[in-house]
Amino acid sequence: MTIHAIRHLRTSWNDEGLMQGLTDIELLESDALNNSLIASISDELEQVKPDLVLVSPLKRAVQTADRLGLDYSIEPLVSEMSFGRFEGLPKTQMLDEMSDSWLGDPLASDLKGEFEQLEIRIRLFLEKYEMNPIILIVSHGAFIRGLISIINSGSLTGMNERIVENGKLITMQVD
Repeated sequence: MTIHAIRHLRTSWNDEGLMQGLTDIELLESDALNNSLIASISDELEQVKPDLVLVSPLKRAVQTADRLGLDYSIEPLVSEMSFGRFEGLPKTQMLDEMSDSWLGDPLASDLKGEFEQLEIRIRLFLEKYEMNPIILIVSHGAFIRGLISIINSGSLTGMNERIVENGKLITMQVD
């Protein structure tokens, strides 16, 4: 199976460095960088011929899919994880409080329960769609980083060492 993943376009909270999680933030309107990202992704998507397009139910993902003109289904499994008490706070504050556990072993962090739920959803997603040869998802940073980690190493360990930029297409092969 091949999974192509796009992290949603930029929001005001992305620009402010705030943790969004399940907070349902809209995309920036009339944003030159988002418009540039749409053009770039659209060019890349011409090479992708997905059997299925799945989108997180959060506004920023749905709006990204709409701006790209995709024909899609909503799939809650590809939604973002909750960042609990850190939602709406600066990412720097969360990193200061969780330090090494955030990067090395997220299951040892203050958000252990949230990361466990993320891992369950990722594994359910992979199982549910394993028979689809080519999938495109429009999702979120933590979901995509976790998906890459589970595909590559079988666990979430080190997932937060990866960077997944807004509006970028990432391709993964699942054996």
